[in-house]
Amino acid sequence: MSGQENIKILFFIKRTKPLRNGEAPIFVRITLNKERAEFAVKKRNITENDFVCTVCRSTISVSDNGNVYPCEGWQDYIVGNLKETSLKDIWENSEKVQYLRALRYRDFTKCIQCSDKEFCTMCLVRNANENPQGDPLVVNEFFCKIAKLNKQISLEQKIDI
Repeated sequence: MSGQENIKILFFIKRTKPLRNGEAPIFVRITLNKERAEFAVKKRNITENDFVCTVCRSTISVSDNGNVYPCEGWQDYIVGNLKETSLKDIWENSEKVQYLRALRYRDFTKCIQCSDKEFCTMCLVRNANENPQGDPLVVNEFFCKIAKLNKQISLEQKIDI
């Protein structure tokens, strides 16, 4: 990519016909230089061993001062600095990166037992940013309400074929 290109990737649930098993379909929207493509991705059944978020799995963010963050929205949590350590070393060896990668749904007991978990879009960054202590493990109730609403909308629109 040249310095002029702008790419954005967004995962979201939208009001649409649910999958045959009643699950809410997850959509991916990719925008490259204002050109947009959108497609559905089947969300599989969530188990306690599934990871919660893509931070430090498929995303990482770097600021102009060299600080490296799990994602662009989580700039209170520095996982390394490029002036001190290579990105490869941060990606492969940072204790903070390893900690985030190790998080699974089992670490969120409230979530793994939730009947709405298949409709949830919980975000570690938002948990941390909205918690007074910055704890990503404290689930923001906002996600619970949204999951319940997503499930309700999905089931209301379910059409048996």
